[in-house]
Amino acid sequence: MHGTKILEEADRLMTVCNSCRYCEGLCAVFPAMEMRRSFSDGDLNYLANLCHGCGACYTDCQFSPPHEFNVNVPKVLAIARAVDEPPRVELRWLVAGWVLCALAMLAKVGRFSDDAVLRAIAAEVEADGIPVIDPVPLIDGVLARAGLEAGPAPTSAQLKDLALAFEVMRALGNFDIGQAVAVRNGIVAAVEAAEGTDSALRRGATLTGKGMVVAKAAKPGQDLRFDRPAIGPATIELLAEIGAAMIGVEAHGAMILERARTLERAQALGITLYGHE
Repeated sequence: MHGTKILEEADRLMTVCNSCRYCEGLCAVFPAMEMRRSFSDGDLNYLANLCHGCGACYTDCQFSPPHEFNVNVPKVLAIARAVDEPPRVELRWLVAGWVLCALAMLAKVGRFSDDAVLRAIAAEVEADGIPVIDPVPLIDGVLARAGLEAGPAPTSAQLKDLALAFEVMRALGNFDIGQAVAVRNGIVAAVEAAEGTDSALRRGATLTGKGMVVAKAAKPGQDLRFDRPAIGPATIELLAEIGAAMIGVEAHGAMILERARTLERAQALGITLYGHE
């Protein structure tokens, strides 16, 4: 009998391994194991600390899962080590490990856009068996609805400007730009790039004056789990400040944060808020 269940399991595995000995040349565990016919707790802890978790024996083993013997030496010895002596790792080594993992992840990213980096982070998390989901469908009423949400009804000219803005976004979205576009009287006033939405709209307003129609939507193929277009009360205040007439967002795709307050401010300031389909 052993002091813990994990040592009982380690004893069972070492007995199986001693009968096979196929892995005796892989690392120091197996030659040391072969010197014994029975194993004390101390023997098993000693063998556990010889294992460096490379996984070669698991890959080569004919008795690894799904075989009924269920031999997984690296896993069991790793648990035995942790039970025998909890790891004492200096913070600097933990940070170094995190940095190396981050560098390895970034090396796989072809283009350092926000979308590409976020996808790479999600892939790393999911590789550890943790699903990354889109939380927005779990929240009632946060997505924009189709049609007029608040403010004056749009004119036919404004709807044409809005349609043009969405066409521009669809055309440029594959280049990871254009999450917001401003149009006035059929002329594109601003396309959002690295400066962000607010700066782009301020720039457009200086060029075309009051009356811009603004569109905001996701890029084609954008991963909406962690990067979804959104507007809120601050957006409406900015539009009023620069003299924009209307903002159209992607119906059923863009978020309206603080919906009640956002709609109230749009109505009070005379800004048309419209869900575009």
